[in-house]
Amino acid sequence: MIQYYTHVFKPFNNSCIVLVHATKVSSRFGRFSRGGTYQRFPGECSGDRPLDPAQALEDIRTCQDHDRELRASAIEDNIIVNPNCPPRRIWDLWSNRVVPLWVTTPFQGERSKTWFAVSHSWMSEDLRHTVETPINGFEWPVPIPTETTLERVRVELLNYASKLNVNLVWLDVLCLRQAGAQANEGLRIAEWRLDVPTIGEVYPEAYRTVYYYSGLGLPFEAKEFDSPRHWQNRAWTLQETNPSRIVGGCSPLSPSMPGVGTRNLPVGEAIRPMYDKINVWESFSHVADSIFTVLEAMRHRSATNELDKVAGLNYYLAKFSPLPAYVVGDDPENAWNRIVKATHPMQRADLFFLFPEPGNGKHVWCPSWQQIKDAESLPKRRTLRKYVNLDEDCDSYSFSGYCLERCWLEGLSVIGDPGSVREGRISLVSTRGIIPVAANHSIILEDGYYTLIGGDWIDQWVLVRRTESGLYCKLSVIQIRGGDGSIRKMCSKGKGNTEMRLL
Repeated sequence: MIQYYTHVFKPFNNSCIVLVHATKVSSRFGRFSRGGTYQRFPGECSGDRPLDPAQALEDIRTCQDHDRELRASAIEDNIIVNPNCPPRRIWDLWSNRVVPLWVTTPFQGERSKTWFAVSHSWMSEDLRHTVETPINGFEWPVPIPTETTLERVRVELLNYASKLNVNLVWLDVLCLRQAGAQANEGLRIAEWRLDVPTIGEVYPEAYRTVYYYSGLGLPFEAKEFDSPRHWQNRAWTLQETNPSRIVGGCSPLSPSMPGVGTRNLPVGEAIRPMYDKINVWESFSHVADSIFTVLEAMRHRSATNELDKVAGLNYYLAKFSPLPAYVVGDDPENAWNRIVKATHPMQRADLFFLFPEPGNGKHVWCPSWQQIKDAESLPKRRTLRKYVNLDEDCDSYSFSGYCLERCWLEGLSVIGDPGSVREGRISLVSTRGIIPVAANHSIILEDGYYTLIGGDWIDQWVLVRRTESGLYCKLSVIQIRGGDGSIRKMCSKGKGNTEMRLL
């Protein structure tokens, strides 16, 4: 039984704020925050009509049950089957409390654009500290830079809130459970399985995003761009780019940078390189030209651990499919294999046809994460629009296209100068035709007979060998020269519509 009193008032809009002061903890509703729990129920309040406390608590029960069921059904094993699951918590700037998102919007209504988000990079450990705060009900210590406070951050965000007419904000250190007491570590690990992969949806769903490029709540300065702690170099911030940009921490000494409401500002020369990169990253939110565009933007970034760099790719590479869950302590290669499984078949085909080396991980047809990181350069080609399909029943991959057996390849057995393109040729034994080919990589391909895999209207083909079990094992890739005529000749001599299972 909960003993309570309620007070109802109306802020700047017509929503009701209900302060439920709990004097006894109820296992039905979970632990209330110290001093009281603020709940906001959107809807019209008719004058000063008192709100029925029993009805208010019944509404809490209904919304809480709905949210619990939504999250429980969103994840199966290590797969998030509902990637559009909304964030778990939100910071209500007016009440200065972190509350479940379900108390801020009708659970049957539209949630999009009801909050704005904050993007920032964490400072190094010697430049940040943790604070216990009633804002999050003292649930976990909140890491913030030593040179600011949560109240200062709130004051600046309130200024933006008054202009945007949006009082809700998503800030990771307050809305995503952080490490704290060991007793709560199991709860954090469980929440992160769902909450971390779906962070990428927070930002496009936000009305605006406030960017603290120099640290949370700190003045925006043109310095330390090469620091592994700078915003532009962190793994998680890649998915946080949003064209609806507000530059936070601006002071009279800050460099000039265009944003929402300041589009006409000139770009300061000191930040021009970062500004140009951000514009490229913002284009990813629509569609990237190739999977390698995203991989190139991520592979040299810094993170607390390598797993975070792989998980930070989820939003771009698996956004149209069920997402892999975030498993704390997982091997990055396992996480990468789950992304390959979840990504679009066209992106898988680009890995197969464009990456020159055979994989050295779980699969041979695509590179491992370590190979992606270590490559001198990644392919810069646009997507080929071919498909490598997944057979989930047997957890195998296949490509349907043309297969040419016993093609004689020569001229690519010598390594050329760095960055050079080597020229060779293929002899089609059955017709005695000669087709020029090239390799823009340094893999040695000895003269000899090879099997080739390709498709309609693409000049990139894969050299393979067939295993005793009938699988096609990737050896390298080559480019067909001579234009469409050579490609048509290759296709005409190959076995078309052949489904080939890949090793």
